[in-house]
Amino acid sequence: MPRKSCTECGARSKLHVHHKDRNPANNSTENLVVLCASYHLKLHWHEDRSKRIGALMGQRYAAGKSALVAKPQPRSN
Repeated sequence: MPRKSCTECGARSKLHVHHKDRNPANNSTENLVVLCASYHLKLHWHEDRSKRIGALMGQRYAAGKSALVAKPQPRSN
């Protein structure tokens, strides 16, 4: 019988099916878990946090590096 509540908190409304391996084509029962919308959002937010931080730091590094390499422009009076 399919699970009718969130595996984390027991909520019975706004349920989502989460793919543990993030592959939506892998629908094996071992890869699926039922989560409420709140826990599903939190799970993805925490998993993706390091990716977002890494991308942000990469952008800042690239911007800082280009500022160091850029030649000063002569002033026009």
